Amino acid sequence: MKEEICFVAEVRWISLEGGFYGLVSNDGRKFMPLNLSETFRKEGLKIRVKGRVKNVVSIYMWGIPFEIYEIDVYSP
Repeated sequence: MKEEICFVAEVRWISLEGGFYGLVSNDGRKFMPLNLSETFRKEGLKIRVKGRVKNVVSIYMWGIPFEIYEIDVYSP
């Protein structure tokens, strides 16, 4: 089982393959959220997330598949 990770990221609209929301972490890593709630689907929103990388096949050729367990709007 993969270890739980926590990071700050920006929500981004990715216009590939029909479009989807992705997360770009502060250190530049790209994550493909598997369960990003509608509430947080806002271009440019800064969030703090906790979850696990998932080993799944996706139609999107972008980012690391990531399952979110906790999410909050980030304010430094």
